[in-house]
Amino acid sequence: MQYKSERIPEPRDIENLIAAAAEIEPEWVTLIHLAWHAGILPAKARLFSWEDLQAGHLPLRHPNSDLFYRRELPVEVLSHLEKLPKDQKYFCPRLQQLSPDEFHRLWDKLKKKAGVDFAQICLVWPYRNNHKVYLNWECGRRHLEALADKYLTSEQRLKLDTDVEAWFKMPPKKGSRARRLSREEILMGAKNNMPNTLAYEQN
Repeated sequence: MQYKSERIPEPRDIENLIAAAAEIEPEWVTLIHLAWHAGILPAKARLFSWEDLQAGHLPLRHPNSDLFYRRELPVEVLSHLEKLPKDQKYFCPRLQQLSPDEFHRLWDKLKKKAGVDFAQICLVWPYRNNHKVYLNWECGRRHLEALADKYLTSEQRLKLDTDVEAWFKMPPKKGSRARRLSREEILMGAKNNMPNTLAYEQN
């Protein structure tokens, strides 16, 4: 959801924010990179620890479930993180300790210095607008992985992991459903492993 009263940030806004953050609180530079290049809200990004970073991915919790999915970080973010000191538990140890009110007041100070006037959430809009297909895939894949973890054997899971990479590369399909895999086909490997008390969905 986008708030119509807010405008979408432009690259020059990000440059101004980074310059202002370098003077006011350098840790904000990390949050700006994570928001602009990876679509992660600053309020969540300030809580990441180095243990969270695994194989170039960060864990995010789906807002409407208990599932965690993995956000792949682009090279711009990984290059920035490599320059940060590793002697603290968190990416942003000072910002991590702030209360929500203190954190938002610091943002107000930062955007005033940068000459911008939009909410923190606006920082992620360009990424989300430009990566809609990937974000849908990211969320859908995590739900599929949850089913696979519960019902598939290790051999079936390995095959599924291989297949989904090919499915993701398939172009969008319009018209006939002939080229689209049905839910039954996707979950066929799990069908024989499901308890009898669970109805296998055919629709």
